[in-house]
Amino acid sequence: MELKPERKKEINDRTIEEFYWHGEYPVYVDKKLVNISFERACELAENEPPAEPDCEKVATRRVLINLDK
Repeated sequence: MELKPERKKEINDRTIEEFYWHGEYPVYVDKKLVNISFERACELAENEPPAEPDCEKVATRRVLINLDK
């Protein structure tokens, strides 16, 4: 049996879900359990700057270029 979220929101490429489980409402962000309320998770996601798609590759390339000097 698959649990279905009581509430779910997609904000800035983040999936925020709240489930009912044994009298409590755990919140998951991108399938990871977080210890904050659904409302707070949504607020943080709305204020988070969008991720740059290749920022890790760019940073790695910069480090490698600087090591060559």
